[in-house]
Amino acid sequence: NYEYQEELSGSGYRVWKNKYQINFGTSYDVLYYKHRNENNPKFNDFYRSSYLYSDFVRNEEALFSGAILNDSDLEEVINNYPGVFTAKTAPAREARDIGVALQGIYGIHEENCWFDPFNPMQYIDSEHLINPSESELPVNKYQLVYKPTALDSFEIGATGGYYMFDYPTRQTWGEDYSAAVFLIGMDDKVIKFDDLQNGANSNATGHIIRGLYSDVKIKRIIVIPLSSAYYKQLPALYYEDWGDVTDRFQNAIDNGLSDVTYSVNDFTFKTNYEKERFVITQVAYTQGWKVNAINTQGVKTQLKTYNAQGGFVGFVAPKGEYRYEMSYMTPNLEKWFAVSVAGLTGVVVFTALPFVLKKIKKDSKKESK
Repeated sequence: NYEYQEELSGSGYRVWKNKYQINFGTSYDVLYYKHRNENNPKFNDFYRSSYLYSDFVRNEEALFSGAILNDSDLEEVINNYPGVFTAKTAPAREARDIGVALQGIYGIHEENCWFDPFNPMQYIDSEHLINPSESELPVNKYQLVYKPTALDSFEIGATGGYYMFDYPTRQTWGEDYSAAVFLIGMDDKVIKFDDLQNGANSNATGHIIRGLYSDVKIKRIIVIPLSSAYYKQLPALYYEDWGDVTDRFQNAIDNGLSDVTYSVNDFTFKTNYEKERFVITQVAYTQGWKVNAINTQGVKTQLKTYNAQGGFVGFVAPKGEYRYEMSYMTPNLEKWFAVSVAGLTGVVVFTALPFVLKKIKKDSKKESK
């Protein structure tokens, strides 16, 4: 998924570019209602009070399929552009939970021996099979081995598979489940691994959905706990064909922005859409961002900006060829500037007034003489 950039490379270094990079933003013709929870406004259909960890997966899909808006903003856009956009509620998750089965927990009894990623299956046998309730579990000396529920390998598509493994790091009740996760191929070799975890002093809680790609069949998933605790529930394993994932990426690129220039508080870019589309930029939303659309005749129109996708600047892009200027100015800066000027003027007047009055008195005395 990375392409070598010869023109950007030089002596002593090489540059690769992710071919699925989204350049500053993309656009949609589907709008999702956020549906804020009336009893507790911090929750909505994408962040539910009874939050399911599978929602992480669903939300990642939704972010690539439509613009998520506050209900009133969505209704405003629909009313302003009748027949252009499709309004929907939060979608269902597309990735399937294909499940795992626990083959066993294996301990490494030998001294000065630990899990070896170059020979990951060497301790997976009956001799090393342990019962956790009867055995002490030293750090880095035991491993959880998960297998497919039915077949000899986990499901995989023609161009590979995207596996989202729900093995946590630290739970809300404080258990430290930090671990390294290894995907093992049919040849008993490590294909991919992930050791993402909270820091030793982290207070973070919750699950981590570990996204792992493979273009070859996976025989086993081995988890090496990095503490004496391990996750006793069966982790979920969500799966999508890699082709479906890259189709989403490519669709975002195809409906994206072109000729983007970057600055600290200013950006320019272009679009040429056949009909109006809702653009989501990669800039965090605040009221200070202004977007102006400039047509081929040079006519400039300021567009309304929206808080979209849970916190990014969004707006409705007009159909046709347009150039955009996006800039930031502190909200109400003009008003406060006017107040400051007025205040400064007042200070100058009142400061100078005694000297003016004094001069008038002197002039009056001269005239009286």
